[in-house]
Amino acid sequence: MCGISCIVNQEKKVSMPTLSSMTLSLTHRGPDAQKWRLLDKGKIGIGNTRLSLVDLSSNGNQPMEKHGLTISFNGEIYNYQEIRALLEGVGFTFHTTSDTEVLLSAIFHWGLEKSLELCNGCFAFVLFDSVQKKLFAVRDPIGEKYIAYTYASNGDIVFASEIKALLKHPFVKAKPNVQRCISLLYMSMHAQQQETFFENIFYIPPGHYMTIDMEKKTKPRLHPYWTIDAISQQKYTKKDLPDLETHFLDLLSDSVRLRMRADTHIGSILSGGLDSSFITALAAHTTSYPISCFTTGYKGIQNDDLFYARLLAKKEHMRLTEIQPAYVPSREEIFEITRHFEEPIITKVYYSMYQNYKKVQSKNIKGVINGQGADEFWLGYIHADPLYGLPKKMYAFDAFTKYWFEKAHCTPYLAPSMKKRVIASIVGVLQQNYHLASENLFSLQELSIKTHLAAILHVEDALSMAHGVEVRLPYLDKRLMAFALSIPPHLKVADKREKYINRIAAKGILPTKLISRKKQGFPIPPLTYDTSFESLFSQEELFSSEILRSIFSKNALENMATKLHPATRWYLYAIAIMEKTFFR
Repeated sequence: MCGISCIVNQEKKVSMPTLSSMTLSLTHRGPDAQKWRLLDKGKIGIGNTRLSLVDLSSNGNQPMEKHGLTISFNGEIYNYQEIRALLEGVGFTFHTTSDTEVLLSAIFHWGLEKSLELCNGCFAFVLFDSVQKKLFAVRDPIGEKYIAYTYASNGDIVFASEIKALLKHPFVKAKPNVQRCISLLYMSMHAQQQETFFENIFYIPPGHYMTIDMEKKTKPRLHPYWTIDAISQQKYTKKDLPDLETHFLDLLSDSVRLRMRADTHIGSILSGGLDSSFITALAAHTTSYPISCFTTGYKGIQNDDLFYARLLAKKEHMRLTEIQPAYVPSREEIFEITRHFEEPIITKVYYSMYQNYKKVQSKNIKGVINGQGADEFWLGYIHADPLYGLPKKMYAFDAFTKYWFEKAHCTPYLAPSMKKRVIASIVGVLQQNYHLASENLFSLQELSIKTHLAAILHVEDALSMAHGVEVRLPYLDKRLMAFALSIPPHLKVADKREKYINRIAAKGILPTKLISRKKQGFPIPPLTYDTSFESLFSQEELFSSEILRSIFSKNALENMATKLHPATRWYLYAIAIMEKTFFR
């Protein structure tokens, strides 16, 4: 993984000092090398900070140039060796063993969209074609990696892996996006994920690329190339389950095999649940070294995850590191995590995850596999999320909008004048991400993938790359995602168990106790965390927040500060902390 930066101006030269400042602000993402250069008579600047996992030599440093193409690439093309073999078969030669060089040759040979169709990976990159005089900014199909962009007041168009790099540009100012804060308060992790918390700063959407024509000087254009909406369900029945289970295991095994490719050791975030245990066990059968695994627990509370993680680690001869985050972080740590996250840290779980990746880095592990994505694609939340238990009539658009508005804990404290604005925010999220299908479960699954999973992917990217650790997600293999969406939801849930196909496929690979355990999320900190986090801040910090005061009256905030449950009240503190971190 890497950090990418780019400045484009169709009229004049860009500033080299600004480009270097933006690039160096991303050194945590790529501690192994930092480099930048100007192109197209100085009208384009591209920078890169490199975290090297494939071709550890300086030959793989970026920006990389070949065939008149220059690229700054963040991510991995996991099947690059297979693509390289195809290219070598038609006469291409290579000077590195990196996936970046393979991608450049693929785009030169097949064009951008055909190459993206062939690529199996997670990525975000900017690419300049000196022949076509076009710049491309590309994001992977499901959005594991990010490109933020904005329009600077001096005419520059600015791109980067993180917003903090955009803010290094002297003509880009940080202003809060209050509407996005409203969306967070009312829809939490189902909120709008393509908007940022910064006004006029946006993300390239998943499965899209942006083009800028330097010669014609046309406005930037977004182009879709992959979407889950294009994948249709097949008419599978229960008779097909044995074949579906076999195909699932084949795809997952190959996905894990590809994601264990590296010129350095790859570890695992092992929660002890079905998903992470399954891929970790499969990974253990593909490596010549004992896998380093990392599991989070909390002092003073029973933690089944630790029990099952130890069980699997012993069976597969893995090196297990158990992490127990402190109950009371410092104010500085919370502000530091917020700075890396670039969003309000609405749950204390993020602090634990941050500490998890910090420990991974301390063990000199540059990359880990992780089980994220399985729940959204295989209905792992069906018995845990109250959304799936709503009566059928609630899924109509108007009723669903009302549901989100009325269930929010802050609704009773909202001024009547704000009601229309809040409902408009909810409607905006649903219009973009929710389409009622003939089967309610499929509609909710799509909503969960486009919002909840997107939020989780941001968490994983931001908190891991804060420590220069790459996360690889086998369940988000493009082939596996398409297969999952082709299966009707009712076949993914059987015998009152979620992820039925996954559980059957895991027989003989995982211990029976682990396969049959109930679904649990990332370990939730005890209530002690809520009170200890709050103890670091005063209520006055809530009352003085300009963002919160634009949504609630001071009297309402005072009532919320005393009457809301601590876990819910923390949302307000998280927004106030975000405001202090970036907007004051």
